[in-house]
Amino acid sequence: MYRHSLRKRVAIAFAICVAVLSIVWGFAFLAAVRLSEDRVLTQQLELAAQSYP
Repeated sequence: MYRHSLRKRVAIAFAICVAVLSIVWGFAFLAAVRLSEDRVLTQQLELAAQSYP
């Protein structure tokens, strides 16, 4: 019925799940870094504009 044993199918499914979750967490981390970087840059520009004579 199936080509692979149950153990092998579970291992493949687990590996695929881990790979997908790793990719999703990687994209989420990059998005968080970019958003926080934009926020920090905006705050620094606002402070520089306020202290400009």
